[in-house]
Amino acid sequence: MNCLVPSPKGYQTPIPWPQSFDEVWFSNVPHARLAEEKGGQNWITIDKDKFKFPGGGTQFIHGADQYLDQIEKMIPEIAFGSHTQVALDVGCGVASFGAYLLSQNVTTLSVAPKGVHEIQIQFACNGGGFCNMTITVLYSPQMRFGSWDFVLPEILELPEIKEFPGNRYVDLKGCITQLPEEGYGLNIITWPAQLQNPPVRLQSIQIDAYMSRNELFRAESRYWHEIIESYVRALYWKEFKLRNVLDMRAGFGGFAAGLIENQLDCRVLNVVPVSGPNTLPIIYDRVLIGVMHDRCEAFDTYPRAYDLLHAAGLLSIEQKRCNISTIMLEMDRVLRPGGGVYIRDSLTVMDELQEIAAWVVMYQFETRPRALVPVIGY
Repeated sequence: MNCLVPSPKGYQTPIPWPQSFDEVWFSNVPHARLAEEKGGQNWITIDKDKFKFPGGGTQFIHGADQYLDQIEKMIPEIAFGSHTQVALDVGCGVASFGAYLLSQNVTTLSVAPKGVHEIQIQFACNGGGFCNMTITVLYSPQMRFGSWDFVLPEILELPEIKEFPGNRYVDLKGCITQLPEEGYGLNIITWPAQLQNPPVRLQSIQIDAYMSRNELFRAESRYWHEIIESYVRALYWKEFKLRNVLDMRAGFGGFAAGLIENQLDCRVLNVVPVSGPNTLPIIYDRVLIGVMHDRCEAFDTYPRAYDLLHAAGLLSIEQKRCNISTIMLEMDRVLRPGGGVYIRDSLTVMDELQEIAAWVVMYQFETRPRALVPVIGY
């Protein structure tokens, strides 16, 4: 069904970060029943027209910050922010674990299983503070991530799984992935060199390119760094209150890297389309985070989750297999009111998008000449 998802009645501009870490407008996420059911766990309360997050919960009775301090004391080698820079939080609740890790310079991908935790992460997404998360079914044998992508996986309060669909039980010994002899899974450089230098695993990515992988990596990084630098200078991007950004065709993660290098304080979820080469390992080796996704399907996140959507060369590729109108409607669903969409594509696609936008009534278009973008060939 192709339809627009309206905002809740009384929706307000989200409270800016970092205040939104502690409170969000009740009218933006009107789910009072959850606060009633979880009231005794000290992680969510209702105070007049706001939800407030005391910072506790079932697992973090004294707050997630003290929980992290205890982990580091027990395992000094974990070294948050240096040795540990990328984390996976499965069963994330309101994503407080990832939000506190952010203060330790650790980027977290928070995953909420469908069902028990599903509604909770909407508070984090609409809070404007931390929405690097997805909703997924965890009853499948393997998640859509590469091997050795995460340094710190954490699993909290998953629903009890009595039986896999189809009665499938797997011997875990056969599921453990061995490190490759080539050493592709090893990171031997530190931040910020990880962000800027081609990782070793780049040589294992199957791509169709006319230049070497290292040259393509550097060309993409240089291109987006210069583009974002010009936006900061000419369009005053640093004045925008960007927090949650979705890059819908991330490539090697050059757009996200450019935002970091230009000191824009935001968090980017990089999406690698399933229709192209799997560059997700490269994104994680750069200490960025991302997911794979089929653009013909709905994205596993809540409405009004992102301040900025970025799509470079996406629609001209996906129109071969997906309905562009459906993709645009999905973009409208996940974009916050007042948010921005940056689409860079062929003039033919842009003309079609203007017609769709006039029908959907969601975007104001300003067409600019399209420069040559060094992207991975499909």
